[in-house]
Order: sequence, then structure tokens, then C-alpha cells
Amino acid sequence: MGYSRQQFYEIRRNFQSFGADGLLDRLPGARGPHPNRVDEAVEKAILDYSRDFPTHGPLRVAQQLVLQGVQVSSGGVRVSGAATTCSPVIHGSYGWSVSRVRRT
Repeated sequence: MGYSRQQFYEIRRNFQSFGADGLLDRLPGARGPHPNRVDEAVEKAILDYSRDFPTHGPLRVAQQLVLQGVQVSSGGVRVSGAATTCSPVIHGSYGWSVSRVRRT
């Protein structure tokens, strides 16, 4: 199994820059937290409200929280598609989640 010239120079550059750690395969994609995360306080308010009113949709939850002084859009609140498999601590007891928590 061989390497192309471009792959060789990329591997060599990684080894020279990072040592043996530069030879490890890295998954592509963003590193760190999602840039559109909501604050912990907002997440807690969303989850508390959605536990009290499980039939309200994202728009209604967002509107009611704005009336309570919590600034969040309906896009910041979403219904989890896998409500039956989600952890109640992360996604709320009725399948609600917050944009910052998108784990499966």
C-alpha cells in the first residue's frame, strides 16, 4: 500500500510539526462547543417550563419564557426526535431538548 506524493508530504509535515501525535488520524469537523449554545440558565428555564407544560411546542415555550424575562427564540427550543431514548437529565422528562444539547 503506497502513498501519493501529496499524502507523503502531508504526513511528513504533520510529523515535523506535532511529532508522533501528528501521525494519528483525526476526525474532520469542528472542535469544541457549538457556537450557538444557549446559557445554562436559559437551558434550565426551558427544561423546567417544558416539564410543567409538556404539550406546548417550541414557539409557545419561547413566547412564555420571553414573558418571564428569558430571551430565547423558538429555534433555541426543539423537540427531540428520539424522546424515548433520551436521558431525562439532558433532554427533559418529556423529550424536550435545548439547541446546545444535541447528543444521541
